[in-house]
Amino acid sequence: MRVIAAALRELIAAGLAGDELVAAVARIEAALPAGASAGGFENAVERKRAADRERMRFRRQECSPDDWLTLRADVFARDGYACVYCGSGDEPLHCDHVMPLSRGGRSVMENLTTACASCNISKGDRTPQEWAGPCQ
Repeated sequence: MRVIAAALRELIAAGLAGDELVAAVARIEAALPAGASAGGFENAVERKRAADRERMRFRRQECSPDDWLTLRADVFARDGYACVYCGSGDEPLHCDHVMPLSRGGRSVMENLTTACASCNISKGDRTPQEWAGPCQ
């Protein structure tokens, strides 16, 4: 995505001039997965948005916003208000789904853990076993 953003900035800065335009488009095409097209990229973005909507629908079904805040506070207290992955208590804390919602995980105490923002963002939608490790 960074390559695409940089190429688009170049397009704007170059005023969409001939050779610069061709070079920037070539970099965008090279950054796309093999066989992908602009339409494929848009479809992938829409699939991600649909998955996000579905994930939030399941999250709302499992508990109300008030229940979620209570559950989250209970998880933080259980884990001593520190990231279970790297031990940090200095960064903002996130309530991480050990088995991600996108992969069938649920918002229940047994599937939740405390993570610092860096670890949670780095972990993404992977399980702890699939993830490279703390703050990578």
